[in-house]
Amino acid sequence: MSRNDVVKSWPSKARDLKSFARAALEWGLPIAPELLERLGEYAAFVAAYERANLTAERSPGAVLLKHVADGAAGAACLKREFISFSAPEVLDLGAGAGFLGIALKILWPEARVTLLEPLKRRFDFLNLAILRLGLAGTRLVQKPARPKAEPSTVVYDAVLAKAVLPLPELLPLAIPLLRRGGLFAAFQSAPPDSAAPLLRRTLEKSSARLVKSWSYRRPLEEKERAVALFGRRNPAL
Repeated sequence: MSRNDVVKSWPSKARDLKSFARAALEWGLPIAPELLERLGEYAAFVAAYERANLTAERSPGAVLLKHVADGAAGAACLKREFISFSAPEVLDLGAGAGFLGIALKILWPEARVTLLEPLKRRFDFLNLAILRLGLAGTRLVQKPARPKAEPSTVVYDAVLAKAVLPLPELLPLAIPLLRRGGLFAAFQSAPPDSAAPLLRRTLEKSSARLVKSWSYRRPLEEKERAVALFGRRNPAL
């Protein structure tokens, strides 16, 4: 099915975009009409793309409200934390379809976003999406999220990850990628408990600390989700 066919079969487009914008406003993220339309174009492109097993959703509305919404929530959360940053450097760790990184880039055009994706078929999709959406300032890297050689010397203001690995495995990967004052945003089904034995040990081993958890609801959902923000532990503590 072509993108045009998908868009034509999206009779609830106006309603879905309105629901999305209303939810984002509740998160403190007003969205300009042209950016909202761009998010809709991205959702339609994901729904029409059949070669990379990006998502089980075939409806642009479902892609927008269930998946792109997480990236918008991440943008709202980081904009609040990085209020003095004009152009943060952000890494989407294990980007998949780009629901986090591409949505954030659309909503925060000044941000310099890197999408890291190991699978070639998804890498190819991301490359097409970047070109189709004209996302200048977006870098695409094809390599595993788990480094096999020396740790990366490149660091970021923020690292994002959703459903890549369990949190105790993600933290040792993400924390070394943060520059001083940086934040790792882990998308979770519920706020993590830093007193839980496994997470507490992981925080200690990775020299990390839980900064805060921010709760949000996707459009038209009652269930609350969480973005857990982690930072480097102060060596003096």
